[in-house]
Amino acid sequence: MDKYIESELHNAIFHDPNFIDRFLSGDASKLNRVHKECQRLDSNYCNNDQWKLPPVIRTEKSLYSPVLHILNTIKEAVDTVSPPTPINIPRNRKSDSSNPLTSDDDPSDDFVPEQPMFIDTSRYIIPSDQAQTRLIKPDLILFEDVEDNQRHWEHVRMPIEIKKLAGYHKAAMKQLSRYAWAVFAHQLHRGHLYTMMVCSTEATFVRFDRAGILYSHRIDIRKDSKAFTYAFASLLMLDRTDQGYDPAFTCDINEYNRLNYYVDLPTSAFET
Repeated sequence: MDKYIESELHNAIFHDPNFIDRFLSGDASKLNRVHKECQRLDSNYCNNDQWKLPPVIRTEKSLYSPVLHILNTIKEAVDTVSPPTPINIPRNRKSDSSNPLTSDDDPSDDFVPEQPMFIDTSRYIIPSDQAQTRLIKPDLILFEDVEDNQRHWEHVRMPIEIKKLAGYHKAAMKQLSRYAWAVFAHQLHRGHLYTMMVCSTEATFVRFDRAGILYSHRIDIRKDSKAFTYAFASLLMLDRTDQGYDPAFTCDINEYNRLNYYVDLPTSAFET
């Protein structure tokens, strides 16, 4: 896989000094509310205006839990302030009148079902169709809203790579490139992909498309916590098109827990 990545990305990796302003500058009023919600959810962020990370980072694993907590706190705040648009029931899902409605089936317009959160996948092998991607394991992943037994590279929404040292930036980029390659190989409807690396306390946002890579300046999660919160919340608030999902496609999950793809064509496509 690496030889394909190196060939495809040769001279196609660029630092964009305006990355945050260009891609991750969300609605200011919503971001202020997310910031306040994070303060409500996390006492250290509230009292010190700072996310809590280990004072000394001796191992990569020591970052998994605190970074996971930070990302999921922001995710919970975003879901509270800007509830995601409900996704239609897949075409092959049949209603079963014998089963009562669960909380996630509430038909009211203002109800928002429980949303997927980031999980630690550092020891988790993600099912794959490609031999080259069967053993790669992102440290943290946000999956689409699927059942545990349906988790597959088809359903990876955002992978996160963690390194213990700030100097491991290039190694983290190489890992993220592998994850992006796996996503594009499995998701026909994905035009681009946002990911993130955390090297020591520094976060870098990365945007992959099928032509190359753009990446942001580094944000120190501990020293510049509010800026990180605003940038990451902006990323989570992007609509599906801005997240890279092609709106021409719709999908459902078949009996084998795999995606069926449908292409929605305009009426003019059928005119003779």
